[in-house]
Amino acid sequence: MTFISKTMALFLIGLFLLLALPSCSSMLVNKSGIKSYNLGKASDYDISDTLPRLLRKYQYDILKSYGTENYNTIETEWKNRYPMDDERIQKITEGRIRFVFRIRKTADKLSFVQLEVENMVITPDAPDWISIPMSKMVEKDIRRFVNELKREFSEGRLRK
Repeated sequence: MTFISKTMALFLIGLFLLLALPSCSSMLVNKSGIKSYNLGKASDYDISDTLPRLLRKYQYDILKSYGTENYNTIETEWKNRYPMDDERIQKITEGRIRFVFRIRKTADKLSFVQLEVENMVITPDAPDWISIPMSKMVEKDIRRFVNELKREFSEGRLRK
C-alpha cells in the first residue's frame, strides 16, 4: 500500500467512526434502561381484560393503545417510584417505570405479547431523567408482575 492509499484508508475509517459512533452511542444510551420480556401467547380476552386488570392491580395506567389489525402497542403512563435500597447506594434519588406492550396476532387466533420495561432515574449528578438498567431489586419487583401476567395468560389459553 502506498502512503496515499494508507492515508485515504485512515481518513475513511476516521470519517466512518465520526459519523457512525455518535448515533450508535445515543442508541445504546437510549436503550440501556429498557428490558424486554417475552410474555408468550395470549387470547383476545387476556389482552382486553386480564392485562388492564393486572395493570390496575399494580397501579399502572394505560396512556395509549394504537396499531393495526395484526399488530398493536399499549403504553402505560410513567409510574414514579421510590428508589430501592440497592439504588440508594448508587445515589439514585427518584425512579420511574413504564411498560410498552407489543402485541402481534398469530395464525392460531392468539397474540404473541412482548413487554418492554423502561426504567429512568434521577441522581444528584444528573438532575434530569436518565435511562439506566434496572437494579436487581427493581427487576425482582418487575418480575413479580411479569410472572403473574404470564401465568394469567397461560391459564386463559387453557380455559379457551
